[in-house]
Amino acid sequence: GGLLQLLRDWTLALAECQFRSVRHAASVAALHIVEGLGVQCQSLQEFCGTAAVQIRDAEIQGASGRFATLSAEHDQAAHATKTLVSARDAMGVALLSRRTKDVDPEIRRSCFEALRRWAGVSPETFLNPQWTRYLHFGLSDREPKARSAVLAALEELLRSDSSVMPQEVQTLVEHIRPRIVARCHDTDPAVGAAALRCAAAIAARNLLGEDDFDQVIDLIWDPNAQRHGEAAAFISRFVLSEDVFDYPASGLPVGHLLPTGSGGGGTAQRRIMMFLQFLGEYAEGHYQLADRLVAATWQRASCLEDWETIASLALPGGEYSLTGNLHTALVHFAEAIVRLASEDIAADGKTDNVHHAEAVLDRAARAMAPRLPAFLSSCQAEPAAMRRAASLCRYLLGHCSARRGQGGVSGCDGLLAGPPGEAVAEALKTAFMRQPDPDTLEYIAEAIAYLLDLSERARPVVLDLASTLHNRMMKLVPMLSADTEPADVPPADAMLAVATRLRILAKAVDVSLCQVRSFCAAVLRLLDDRADAAENGCQPSMGPQLAVTLLELLVLILMRQAAALIQPEPLPHCVVHDQIDHQELKLTPTAAKDLCRVAVALLRFDPVPHVRTAALASVVPLLAAWSNAVRFTEVVRGDGKDDSAATPWVHLDEELADALCGHLGELLTEANGVPPDCGHFQGLPEPGNPKHTSAFSQTFAAIHQALMAAGSGGGGAGGVASYVIADSERVRIAALACALVSSCQHPDVADSTLPAVILTQGLSAREDLQEAAWALLSRLRKQAHAQTENANAFFKILLHAVHMVHRDAGVEVARDLSYRLLQHTGVGKLVPVMQVALVSALQAGVQSAVAEESA
Repeated sequence: GGLLQLLRDWTLALAECQFRSVRHAASVAALHIVEGLGVQCQSLQEFCGTAAVQIRDAEIQGASGRFATLSAEHDQAAHATKTLVSARDAMGVALLSRRTKDVDPEIRRSCFEALRRWAGVSPETFLNPQWTRYLHFGLSDREPKARSAVLAALEELLRSDSSVMPQEVQTLVEHIRPRIVARCHDTDPAVGAAALRCAAAIAARNLLGEDDFDQVIDLIWDPNAQRHGEAAAFISRFVLSEDVFDYPASGLPVGHLLPTGSGGGGTAQRRIMMFLQFLGEYAEGHYQLADRLVAATWQRASCLEDWETIASLALPGGEYSLTGNLHTALVHFAEAIVRLASEDIAADGKTDNVHHAEAVLDRAARAMAPRLPAFLSSCQAEPAAMRRAASLCRYLLGHCSARRGQGGVSGCDGLLAGPPGEAVAEALKTAFMRQPDPDTLEYIAEAIAYLLDLSERARPVVLDLASTLHNRMMKLVPMLSADTEPADVPPADAMLAVATRLRILAKAVDVSLCQVRSFCAAVLRLLDDRADAAENGCQPSMGPQLAVTLLELLVLILMRQAAALIQPEPLPHCVVHDQIDHQELKLTPTAAKDLCRVAVALLRFDPVPHVRTAALASVVPLLAAWSNAVRFTEVVRGDGKDDSAATPWVHLDEELADALCGHLGELLTEANGVPPDCGHFQGLPEPGNPKHTSAFSQTFAAIHQALMAAGSGGGGAGGVASYVIADSERVRIAALACALVSSCQHPDVADSTLPAVILTQGLSAREDLQEAAWALLSRLRKQAHAQTENANAFFKILLHAVHMVHRDAGVEVARDLSYRLLQHTGVGKLVPVMQVALVSALQAGVQSAVAEESA
């Protein structure tokens, strides 16, 4: 007793100390003393219960001696229990009454976490209002971690046998239920998830109101994984007619799935139908929310992996085939499953997750790949379903392509060999010609690119599709160039529709059919007409949307032809399915130079800024692709021979470099005019990373989107409108333009002022533009370690950037930029080669400054 009293006095006194560290340590010690007392009380109470049973047995047996001994021990234990309970309650209340209101959030959290542990030892004791009152006001604590601890303590109190409902539990629930439901929507996701677990404990006791159910169910659509995961567990237990979460808590062996048809042949079908009906009732027609539903049930419900059942519901003509809204919901549901599995593989995360995702996609491919024609046919009439169906095709065919050569490991080899592959190609071709949605067309083109690797019989079908569109465009070119009679569909609009399909298909195959002399020349002539009209102040024959589309189309074609020209044997894999004419390919450098010439005119004179940006986004990637093709060919040859004189090159001349620098400067000036707290752009694409959409694709997607928003959706010229662009899009396009230049390793670009313009963004007030500058600096610094020439070029670029700022903004700003550049370079950690290059650059800078002063 004396030791306990001494410990109580010391810890409670130190818990009032002004030093937070001392106060926190003393509070934690006191909380553990109370916990220890609680454990001892529980042990004594259990002993008393056991002793009472033995006393009754002794009385019945007439064992008076044993009866007297047990009675004395029982009375002694009961007295000790009473004393310890009194000490526990007095110390606990004295501690919690002060420390649950402490200014230190860690101390408050420690108190609430201790209450959870105490409740786990003796929930009946801590249901008393003298303890639960601290949890009442703790629900409003300003610290999220403290609120989470409060909710965990309440969950512990409510977790006991739900069939037994003491009055204390009912009273507690009546007071906290509205606040628990409100906390489900807490700004902190961890608090919301903890509140959802509490709501589930309340629902298990049938004490959750019908209106409260709706508020909890809506959280299945929350983007946060913690919150929608707990909401899914709640829905599985209390909303659906049966609990669909059948994955064992310990998980499954690596790469294994639960067997299909587990629990009976109709189990998976019944559960999938429950999901679809839930989606129809609560998503209110927003079927894209299937993404959240699948993410919340991933690796928890095996019905998501039963692809034979999904196929039987999705494909027409079967006994259980779905139609209408249920079919649309199922297509969204199935696409979300394969997309999530593909993302898990691409993320290169935990090995278990990757193997699980591969097993799911293997099963999906075996069930769906040969049946894709029927699947696509069933979705043709519904644009939303068709968009998701096309996306499902690209993921499945992409997985089959990635698993080629693995034989029986995946079971995907040979699924589309022969007639099945040809049938899928015909189905994709039909869909590509019929569907108007650009996203759907993009997905189909990606699926076609994978299919070409899987089936030799798909190539003639794809080339026939390209030929059909190619011929249709060639018929429209004269109609656009000359004055023609009015038609039901204006030639410019018809041209835009065909050109859009061609530029999307050009990502899979050369849609010019290697006809540089006719097709590429015709596209160049149309672009040149617009450039001439802009230079002369005349009305162009085609609008900005068509001009941007033709620029993207032409550069995609020239990239493919450059790869085939520079490395004719063996052909690079990206162009191995293209139609090749080596005589026509010899004209590719001329076509590329003509595009550069047209780009100069567009950059200087076109009145629409989006067209000027498209010209920049065409020329820089073309130069990058040309340079990369040359480098890759040198690696493939591996003979050490210098064939640079024989290799056809496209150069960046001074006129084009000035035009590009001028427009890049305009983009950056406009982006820096956006307030730093507005329109932040994240996710600058990493060059060469297949997990990221390329800067080229993102830039053109942003330009098309901006033109559509500006009301320039047709191919005609119309009037020269004021093309207003949102602040966020200004920043995004500027950052992507920087990424395009940063990823270009063409020697002429490296020697131009373009890299220096980007490095000046180290002074920008915007973090996203600074990120673009530091990304370029990091790449250049990494390359500088490889060769002495690279090191000299690196510091030459830095010096050029500082010189530009000094010329335009003065000494102070130039000094600031110099400091930031060298800070990110890490001057104190330079290897000898870099040190020599730095000294040489400083020497060149001093000599240049002295020469300017002398002049």
